[in-house]
Parts: sequence; C-alpha cells; structure tokens
Amino acid sequence: MRSGVPYFSTYGLVDCENTIRVRINGEILDLKSLENPESIWSQTEVDLSGRDSITGVEIDILAKVDKKSNGYDWLKFADHFDFIVCISNTSSRKRESFKGVVEAIKSGTKKSPIRYEGRINDRVINLEDFSGEIKLEPLFVVKNNVPSGKLLDTDSNMFLVPGTVVAYCEPIRIILNREKRGLMSLFEFVWRSFSKDKEFGLPDSGVFAVNWASTPQLFINTDIESLETILTSEAKVGRQAVARDSINLTIAHQVVTSVLV
Repeated sequence: MRSGVPYFSTYGLVDCENTIRVRINGEILDLKSLENPESIWSQTEVDLSGRDSITGVEIDILAKVDKKSNGYDWLKFADHFDFIVCISNTSSRKRESFKGVVEAIKSGTKKSPIRYEGRINDRVINLEDFSGEIKLEPLFVVKNNVPSGKLLDTDSNMFLVPGTVVAYCEPIRIILNREKRGLMSLFEFVWRSFSKDKEFGLPDSGVFAVNWASTPQLFINTDIESLETILTSEAKVGRQAVARDSINLTIAHQVVTSVLV
C-alpha cells in the first residue's frame, strides 16, 4: 500500500500495537533503557537519527480486526486471509515481506470469534541493510492458496485474487537519518498520549507542551486523531501539506510567545 486506501479493504483501517527493542553490541535492549527514550518513539514512528551504535531492531506487532455485518465469512477468516508486514526502503530499493499468524479470539463459550488478531513476534531487522527511512506496513491479505474466483467481496460484488488487501494498519516508520527542518531543528519531537502518560506532567487536553531542558523537547498529544500523521507528513503539496504547515505555524507562534512571556 503505497498511498491512499486499498479499494477492497472491507475491514478498513484496524488497530495496531507494536513493541520495539534495539540491538547494541549484540545485546537486545528495550527502548526505555536508552538515554532520552522519550525522544525516540511513538506508536507509528521510531527515530534513531544519530544513534549509530544501534545496529538492529526487534519488533512485535499485534493487529486487531473486528467483525463487520457485511464482511466475509467470519468463521473462515483465518482460512481466507494472511497477516503480513511489508518492508520498504527507498534509499536501498529494498522491498520484502514476512508473514505472521492469524488467531481467532473468542469470548466464553461462544462459537463465533469476537475478533481476529494478526501477530508477528521477535522479528529482527538488520539496520546495516538500510538507510534513510524504513517503512513497515501491516496488512491482512487474501491467501495465495485461495483460488481466484472463489472469494466474493460483498461491497463491490467482485471476486478477489490472492494478495488483495482486506484490512490495513497505519504504517510504522523507522527513521535512520532525518533531515531536521523548521521546528525539528530547534526541538526534539516527543509523541505521547497526554491522557495516559502521566509521568511527564502533561495537560490532559493540550495539543503540545514544551520541556525547556538542555535540549528543548516539544511534546505532541497523540490523543488528537491524525495529528501525528499530519505533522510527520513530508508531502510538498496537497491538503496534508497545507494542514501540516498551518499547525506548525500555530505551534511555533505559541512557543515563541511563551518564551517572550
């Protein structure tokens, strides 16, 4: 999925959780054990710029698909679909994918699952094979062994072919070398849920907060839907570029005003 929404994604955008660890001198470490861990990661982005001692990452991904009334045969979901993660890197022109497992989650004695989960655990990515930015795209796709013309999409009334995307997650980006421009040249961007991450003393309903440390940090509230996607967009034209620049200007104005006060 390079951009936009897959036409046959009947289950659409689904929830995805990830846990990422890093490899330093052959040892696997949790991100939180590193210096200034809050400047590294959010749910959809890991910024390893300037951390040359990190030679690899180990990742767990969990994606959850809830039932839709007009979806495919719910009891045969695991028979029809695979959970995969596509890896792409423009700088090295590398593209590959790896497959996880699909598990039915039931409640009590009910026969029908309440949801399906796609899982990938302990997958290691060697960073020496890449440069720039790595994009991970978790997807649910039609299995290769499902014959063409045998699986009907109820929304379009068309039969699906192997590899068709039926559900997808927000891409996860691993930044190896970020060119810092605008506010990023002045602050370390820190993405956090203001309502959940109480250890930073952040205002529950705020959009951003500034920590005037030796390296100033700009905390951005991930509780605000799509804010992280917009602010990390590198689009040069279009609505997302306009929204990003407008929000950046608003934040920059308020930050400068707070400094003067």
